Amino acid sequence: MVFDEVGRNMVKYYKVKVKWSEPFDLSRAYIYGYDNDQLYMVLRSDPCVKNANFELVYIGQAYRQSIARRLKTHHKIETIVEETPKKKMVFVKFGTVILPEGRRISHELVTDIENALIYWHEPKYNDTSYASYNGRPIHIINQGKYEPLEKEIVLPEVE
Repeated sequence: MVFDEVGRNMVKYYKVKVKWSEPFDLSRAYIYGYDNDQLYMVLRSDPCVKNANFELVYIGQAYRQSIARRLKTHHKIETIVEETPKKKMVFVKFGTVILPEGRRISHELVTDIENALIYWHEPKYNDTSYASYNGRPIHIINQGKYEPLEKEIVLPEVE
């Protein structure tokens, strides 16, 4: 496994992995949002339909606070719940950034990952990071229960 910077088309990309949890309904997410999770995605789905697809509606971060606390205080979550059709439920998946030994997590890195995911996937309730991605060149590899995110994202894109 290579986690370090990799050379590709004369651009050095910072390579990170994000391991995503299984989906939790929102009430359980308030309990299970651990301190070591740095990212979260908010999804909607019909719980009555077997293997129903998840609709990605929001991506966020909770650097140096628990995701449970962040979810309870974030105004977007209330809006998402209010605007969710009656047949659907709100779910949350937690993402943990995996770095190689010797590397440290930073607010700037978590922000770059969040902004790259928002730019790439354009969730409905994120109103920033759509127009462009201005962070460090980054290669994100999503692991675990990452759907509906793409497996890999490389930004900026090089022709």
